[in-house]
Amino acid sequence: MILSKHRMLKLFVLVPFILLITSCAAGNVQFSQESPAGFWWGLWHGIISVISLIVHVFNESVVVYEIDNTGAWYDFGFLLGVILIWGGGVTLAVRLPGKNNVIKNGKRLVIKSRRK
Repeated sequence: MILSKHRMLKLFVLVPFILLITSCAAGNVQFSQESPAGFWWGLWHGIISVISLIVHVFNESVVVYEIDNTGAWYDFGFLLGVILIWGGGVTLAVRLPGKNNVIKNGKRLVIKSRRK
């Protein structure tokens, strides 16, 4: 199987990018009881949580959640990072009124046009 130049370029960009992102994953030796991970590290670990989970399947030294953390602030940052990336299971779809989409009395009405 021969990969096209475009696919090879994607591969050479994607692999180093994933390695760069996971280099700051949770479970790093830089955190301890004396120097725990705080809000900003929680936010970052929440953002890269899915990538960390995939890497954790192949390498058990990489974990998704940092154990040595500041508590509630780390948890808040972690959840905020997950919500920022994945939306927290809530999708908000906002459509602007257009020629086929009219909002009247808080309800959206779709006007179907007939072709002539």
